[in-house]
Amino acid sequence: MATLSTRDVAEDGLNAWRNGLLEATGHFSQLAKLDWPKLCEIELFPGSRLGDRIIVVPEKYLPPENMRRISSRQRDPLLGDALVAGVLSDAVASQREESMRRALLVLGLPHDGKRGDQGLGPSSWLTTTGIILRTIKHLFAMAPPSLGNIWQLEKHLPASIPLISRCERTRANINTIFRRLRLGAGRGLIPDLAKIQYPPKLQVNAIEGSHKEKSDNQQTAPQISSRSKSTDEQKHFDDRFVVSIIRRAKWIFENTAEQLIACWLLLEQLENNYPELTDEQLKLRKNRFISDFRWKRDTFQKMPFLIKQRINRQSYEFSDQWPPPNLSSLLLIIGVIQALSFTLDAFCTAARHNEIAGAEHNTASIAKDRMRGVLRKTERAFGGRARDWPLHPLATRALDLQEKLASVIRPEGQSHLWVQLQDHKGSGRGGPMANMRSQWSPQSNTWVSRVFATGVLTLIAGDIHWCGWWPWQ
Repeated sequence: MATLSTRDVAEDGLNAWRNGLLEATGHFSQLAKLDWPKLCEIELFPGSRLGDRIIVVPEKYLPPENMRRISSRQRDPLLGDALVAGVLSDAVASQREESMRRALLVLGLPHDGKRGDQGLGPSSWLTTTGIILRTIKHLFAMAPPSLGNIWQLEKHLPASIPLISRCERTRANINTIFRRLRLGAGRGLIPDLAKIQYPPKLQVNAIEGSHKEKSDNQQTAPQISSRSKSTDEQKHFDDRFVVSIIRRAKWIFENTAEQLIACWLLLEQLENNYPELTDEQLKLRKNRFISDFRWKRDTFQKMPFLIKQRINRQSYEFSDQWPPPNLSSLLLIIGVIQALSFTLDAFCTAARHNEIAGAEHNTASIAKDRMRGVLRKTERAFGGRARDWPLHPLATRALDLQEKLASVIRPEGQSHLWVQLQDHKGSGRGGPMANMRSQWSPQSNTWVSRVFATGVLTLIAGDIHWCGWWPWQ
């Protein structure tokens, strides 16, 4: 039999890689016959074995930002030892662990879904396994220490789902995951689950057939999802909102962005030149520097719109004052420039947020009129597929300004465009932007709130987030 390792398999696509694994083991019927130690040697992802204490998805296979944090891309089958804590014997602990790891294997194998007979991509696998681990952890509150077959707890699932999550989508996903695990059990991959009677009302017609040993002329038609988007998801931004953002961005880019970034660069150098100063002394010196900086005021004395600034020590207020009166105001506007640059590129390309988030300065533009990124969501290839988008001149200008801004604090040798302006868990100051999905609220200091700092809040109703930062949503 061929080796189970995938290290030497060409990375020509996630499906091809998984199918190669199945071919190497003789498809599902033979995979189910492997003894447990041999199954543990299977790599769910290149370099990540099923039997590893912590299963880690390689960073390069995930989209930028949240998913690339080490805490987000690793899964602990033992739930921090909670799965085996207090058990009566090693045999019970081993039985529990094997069942949990087998479940993670099933969720990583090909299955029939809404896109046909394709398995989960790396980020979807992380999301799905996160849900099942959280569900099992909740159910274990009802497990006696002698229970080895964790799937006996499935009888508590209907009553537990509302307690596990308040999100309707997550609740539906839990049921979908358990149906998929049942299909894996039917193939012999989760023997303990196969021993548990399946609730009649949840039975499915047949085991998925996309990877049975079938003849060459058999075809499996992709399943079409009947789930429709809600009315709220289909709403597009109000035209006044979009136009107002573009006008503010255009004015800032043409009149103030260059000098704000130049002043910020000098402030960073000042901090490096005087390491002996206390934080308070450094802040006072920076505020004096801002006051003495040679700001350009030839064509305007005030900004043509209000923007949040720290006018007094207590709070931020909307003001048209120029130049920024202090360090706090300047740093907020630097954040606004970065957020507006991202927004314009999102508006002009309609690219997904992670596709823009992955742009790098040395590949951000081609012939000054295209943005280059990586298409991931609809691609099954490891790491996605490179593509580019045509850019409006204003969006090209936004990328050029963003490169100047990022270079002020970005560590030497790195090339990401979107930088963390303050330390954040998972990404230090100057590192890649840690979270572009944060939902906005009046009390937050998230990326989206930087856009609303330009005074466009009254032009849109409800909450928005970056994964819907497109003109038609």
